[in-house]
Amino acid sequence: MTVVDLSALSAFKAKLEAEEGDQPVVAETEDAPTEVHEDTTVASQPEADSFTQKALETATAAILRHTDTDPSLLTAETSLDSLEIGKIARCAIASTIETELKVELLDQDVEAWHSIGDILVTIQEI
Repeated sequence: MTVVDLSALSAFKAKLEAEEGDQPVVAETEDAPTEVHEDTTVASQPEADSFTQKALETATAAILRHTDTDPSLLTAETSLDSLEIGKIARCAIASTIETELKVELLDQDVEAWHSIGDILVTIQEI
């Protein structure tokens, strides 16, 4: 079972929202794990390590470049298809993650992305 820390994603989303609307930066966290995928549980932790934080911010920024969706509406369960993120955009997101984090993602992992949670799981497994 892989645990995905969404507290960093929540903090980044709050930061983006605050920049757009001059609102205070407040990160919301879940108190209980939420089921995202068969083998994956999303859980909040007090602090993410710096690489994981950077990875989540990089992935979120890459996703937001390819959709007009309000960042506050994004969750781990959000379908990439519902955001109209097709194969080319998924490859662009993967390329951004690889370039900025200096990692290599497997094509089969990128092809298996169906939700934001899938992307986060891939990042957690790096």
